[in-house]
Parts: sequence; C-alpha cells; structure tokens
Amino acid sequence: MSATRITIETENWKFASVEQLVDGRVTGNKKVRTDDLLLSFVEMMEESDLLRAIMNRESCFENAIKQYIEYELDNIGEFFEYFLERVRTEEEIEILQQIFTKIIERFGTFNETNLNFILSKILHRVQKIKNTSVFNHLLVTLVGKANVSSMESVVTTLLLKRLLERIKNERDIALIERMFYDLALRARKKWVRQVLFSLEEDKQSGGWQTPLLPKNCFFYEERVRGDEVVGIEVERQRHDVIYHRTKYKGVSHPKLLFIFRVQLQRIMECKVFAVRDALIRPETKLYHFPFSNVHMNGEACWNEKSDIRISEIHQLSNLPYLFLRSPSNDELYRGNNLREKFVTLQTEEFDEESLQDTGKTVKDVLMLKE
Repeated sequence: MSATRITIETENWKFASVEQLVDGRVTGNKKVRTDDLLLSFVEMMEESDLLRAIMNRESCFENAIKQYIEYELDNIGEFFEYFLERVRTEEEIEILQQIFTKIIERFGTFNETNLNFILSKILHRVQKIKNTSVFNHLLVTLVGKANVSSMESVVTTLLLKRLLERIKNERDIALIERMFYDLALRARKKWVRQVLFSLEEDKQSGGWQTPLLPKNCFFYEERVRGDEVVGIEVERQRHDVIYHRTKYKGVSHPKLLFIFRVQLQRIMECKVFAVRDALIRPETKLYHFPFSNVHMNGEACWNEKSDIRISEIHQLSNLPYLFLRSPSNDELYRGNNLREKFVTLQTEEFDEESLQDTGKTVKDVLMLKE
C-alpha cells in the first residue's frame, strides 16, 4: 500500500519534507518549498471550494485585500470591474449589495457629486433585474427624501403621468383608486365637492342607476364616502363543510344573511347572521350564526377575504358559499361538540328553535332610516 507523508518543521517552516511510503517503508524523500506545496493544493481545489475557504476566514480575506491595496493600488479599479462583470444572478446581486453597504459604512456621508455618480452607475447596471420590488423600495426612499413643496410642478405632473401610463389591469386601477381616496382625504373639502359634482352631472341628467346586483341580493346602498353595502340571503339548505380537515357532506343550515361592505374593490367587512323569517323586512330578527368562525357581533373570522378583489358588485354572489366551504374549527363556536353537531345535521334538519337571538334586527345592522 503506497502513501505520501508531508512534514513541516516549526523551526524551518519554509521547506517541507515529502516522503513516499510503500507498506509503511520510506522509498523516496525530497524537500520542497512550503508555499509551492500549498499552491499545488490550491490548484487541485474547485473554484467554489477555494472561494468558500477564503471567505469563511475573515482575517485571511481581509489581509489579502489589504496586501492588494498596498502593492497594487493602481489596479484596484480593475479588481472591482472584474467582480462586477461576473455578477449575473439575484444571489450575486445580494453579495454586491453587501459590498456596497460596507463601502458606504467606511465612507460615511457622500457629497452630491459622488452620490449622483454612484447612483447612475448602479441604475445603469440593474436595468435587466426582473424583481421590481427592488425599484419599489428605491422609489419609496427617493420620494421620502424629495422635498415635494419645492418640487417643480412639471416634475410632479410627469411623475403622475408615468404612473397613469402603467395602468394595464384591474389591479392597477384599484391602486389608482386607493391613491385618489387618500388624496381626497387630505385635500380641501371644497375642491373634493367640486370634483364630485363635475363627475355626477351626467348622472343627474339621466337618473341614478344601481350596478348589476348579485343573485339573492336583498339590500344595496352606496354611501357618500364611496363604501358599498350589499346584503345577500342564502336560503335554508344543506352545505358541505370542512371541520379539522374532515369533510361533512350535506350539513343542514338555517337561512343566512351575509352583509358585505366593499371599498375600492376590497371586502372591508363581512357579517353573517341567521334568520327565521321567509321574507326579509327591517324588523326581521337576527340570530347568531350557529357554527364557528363568526364573532358575537356577526363579524366573520375570514382572513382570506382580504385577498379577494371585487371589480363588479355582482361578483359577491359566490362569496357566501366560499365562506361556508372554508375550513372551520372550534374557534368562536358557542356550543359543546361541533363535530357531533355536524354529524347529526347530515341526516337531520336544523332546528331553528335552537338559534340564539342577537337582540338586533336588520334595521339595526344596516342602519336603516325610519
């Protein structure tokens, strides 16, 4: 069995002894320079392993850079240019960001000339980045630094124009509506009224029309601040439910009322009540939802509603069924054994006498006028 043994003496570390062994016996011996021996090992390593070995030893990397700067200062620009040319992926961009952060920490405060130069160089190189969140954060930072009161009107107009030009889908329109809403809250009331009046002139001449309403809609109201309140009744019937990952088919439910409040295409509020009246009137009594996921005030505990976008009011038609099919557990249930109740209601009809009165009527919840 052959092997190689390398010995480096502490007193004479510049040279190493390399011995060839066969079955434990020395068959050859020679002296080599220690640095040449280490370089031969380095050349045998993969580039990724070599870089990892250097980077994992902070003192080694720092000393190497210090030596480079001390003896090759004229070429330091070439060193960074070589590194920058190899940046291709998002992960490598993150490494570049760390280096840039360290440089900023060393320099402290940049003057305007240097800052403009650095930003122009960076922005020139990142045009191909697909992850737009980087630019979104940059835009927020720049707007925060900008002095809006001293900004030229041409600049602000151009900025808004660029934003409007990028509207391409319903989600973009929702963002513009959100921006308009926030601007209106901060603008002078007289100006807001003038804008609204100009928008309503056509409607006043031709009459007011409600939008296309959802199926089984018993109430619709568009409030002054732009909220839309929609009430949908779901007749007494059987629904499939999911309880702790177990599906129960055909569970009997009482008649239900869903009341949605929509603002800027978002569902701001969803309330659920049970009723016993066949015909919904202002005096109709409201009862607690007899299962889980609904608070005492009727507010649905339904996190998924924040992800739903409503571009047209009639799209609310399917949301009651979407809520009833969503996973449920014992949270907010006001009984003893919800699983047993689901099992029983698969074969029996729901007993309306068991409903708990909220003490409120439809008129109370919808704030109907006398």
